[in-house]
Amino acid sequence: MKRIMHIILAVAFVATLSTIAVPHSYANCGTTVALSNPTAGAGGEVAQSVNLPAGTVITYNVTNIAGGNTTMRYSDFGALEYTIYFNQGTTSTPPQTAVSGNYTAATQVSEVKIVYNAGVTFDGSVSFTCPGDIIAPLSVFDGRINTNYGDSNVGILYEGTNGALDLYRYETDRYIAGFITPEEIEPYQSNPPAQNTLIKSTGIISVYILSNGQIQFNFGPDEEGKTWVFVMDDLADRINEDSYYIPPPG
Repeated sequence: MKRIMHIILAVAFVATLSTIAVPHSYANCGTTVALSNPTAGAGGEVAQSVNLPAGTVITYNVTNIAGGNTTMRYSDFGALEYTIYFNQGTTSTPPQTAVSGNYTAATQVSEVKIVYNAGVTFDGSVSFTCPGDIIAPLSVFDGRINTNYGDSNVGILYEGTNGALDLYRYETDRYIAGFITPEEIEPYQSNPPAQNTLIKSTGIISVYILSNGQIQFNFGPDEEGKTWVFVMDDLADRINEDSYYIPPPG
């Protein structure tokens, strides 16, 4: 009897407007998930929801395969699925107890899973290497927080994980996950500093805690001397009514 298990990458299409290289926050970039079935029994699947961009290199490593000799073949279900099969094999196929390889996702990936037949056991892991530049919509509706305040040429704030804010920095064309976190703000929440205090900076982007407890992001000055000051009551503030623009001197 042929025993089969396969990895399925479920993907979702993302509609875009005009695009630029602006990475977004994808929670599973640079991580590894375990997908194992240590106990023989009925067929089934082990699955993990993920959030990964198109262009991610997905590396799989399945070891300690038991339940029959194995071979591997690839089956590409258009742009919607990529399936890796591990088959029992034939008398002409040398026994295999491990398989590994990688695949570059053509679209955004939302799930990885290994589906297996009865009697098959294995230890598996799947790791994700995201591209350095992720194509994202050039649109004020792409989730950016500091719209009209330096987001066109200096930096873009995005909502991160666990209450943090992420930053895309134009100058280096890089995305910084967890640029500013609640843990960095917490010491000042009930005890604002006596004077405005710089707590973090990268390039021409700086973050201050103000004496009134607000959080201020300075975007600039840019090459023309322009600076955008983006002020938040806290990291969850989306009104930002105290923000303002500083024109070039002269």
